[in-house]
Amino acid sequence: MQKINLIRYRKPIFIALLILCLVLSASGLLVCLSANRQHRTQETDTAAEIRKLAVRIEALEEKSASMREYLLVEHEGKIGIYNSERTVLYEILDVYVKTLPRRDREMLAEGIVVCGEAALRAITEDYSS
Repeated sequence: MQKINLIRYRKPIFIALLILCLVLSASGLLVCLSANRQHRTQETDTAAEIRKLAVRIEALEEKSASMREYLLVEHEGKIGIYNSERTVLYEILDVYVKTLPRRDREMLAEGIVVCGEAALRAITEDYSS
């Protein structure tokens, strides 16, 4: 049985260990880069989903606004625009109710219900002009 002289093989062993360390480090780096890329992709996907949800919410808000009911009534001698429950005063038109025809004054005394912002805009333009 022959003894192996390790001193004679120390340089090749050192080089082999060094190469092994480099390979393991490189593979670890590749794994980290891959995980980082996957994480960035997930962040991009999440951001895209958030943008899509924001667009959908905006569309729902627009639809909601078009279905919202407003109440026009006399408010301190002028026309007041309230929410349908008359709990929130949105605006007071600079139109004196006493200058309007009798039928309009009667309707405002009872309250005029208007559905949607387009209809509200139309009726306020009618009273303002």
